[in-house]
Amino acid sequence: EKRKARGGNTSAKRFCSTTSFLNWYIMSLFLFAQYPVDKTLTGKLHRYLGVSLLFCPSILTSYACFSLIYNKWSVMNKISVIIFDCDGVMFDSRQANINFYNHLLRHFGLPIMNEDNVGFVHMHTADKSVRHIFRDTPYMEMAQEYRMRMDYTPFLKDMILEPELKKLLEDLRPGFGLAVATNRSNTIGTVLESHGLSKYFDIVVSSLDVKMPKPHPESLLKILRFFKIGPEEALYIGDSQVDNETARAAGVPFMSYKNMELEADYHSDRLMDIAVLVNSRNKAPQRG
Repeated sequence: EKRKARGGNTSAKRFCSTTSFLNWYIMSLFLFAQYPVDKTLTGKLHRYLGVSLLFCPSILTSYACFSLIYNKWSVMNKISVIIFDCDGVMFDSRQANINFYNHLLRHFGLPIMNEDNVGFVHMHTADKSVRHIFRDTPYMEMAQEYRMRMDYTPFLKDMILEPELKKLLEDLRPGFGLAVATNRSNTIGTVLESHGLSKYFDIVVSSLDVKMPKPHPESLLKILRFFKIGPEEALYIGDSQVDNETARAAGVPFMSYKNMELEADYHSDRLMDIAVLVNSRNKAPQRG
């Protein structure tokens, strides 16, 4: 009888162990199914948690861990603020930049930019761009002074507003905080005002508003402090490696716009995809 009792206990233990293992396994599969390709920190957390559940000492402990962490991170992961780069995202400003910097060079009797210089000025601040294109000339400081006095208005006609931008901002505005983080300096105010965009943004951070412009994360961190949110609650849309590095340094999820070569959390060729993404992530978007 004692042997039978021991045998019965052993079978019961085996049954409980098997059941627990199956429960852990099913829960881990659930987590993987929910976050199969999400590259954000939260998505990675859920996938890693799915593995760790298999090694928890009991199903009760596993479930408690899962519930606490899942609830905390699912709330934190709701996007409440969307941050835009200016050039290459809100505007096709390549020709405007070319004309602007070529005007500077011609003013000092110098040849216009080559393709390498064009690529450089598209991604960097005006200060760095002028220092770059005037680096082998005696006019660097004079060019900086002239740049600060220049009227940018003649170049506005060369900036092409991205299709769907205003519609996107109108759709997002009721439910999200909106911001701009750009390496433009004293021209960003004129650009936004002339195109009727200033009213949509809660905060605009230019290279003049920070000590360290992009790719340093200061501009994004300043925006996060303004809204009093964590980095996972924001989304930064950019088009260059500088933007990508800025987002990574700040811990903010990054969407690469019209640039599939960048390693990003998300890629898009249409601005309205942003609304689809954040609404699907949030389900019921709430601002701040």
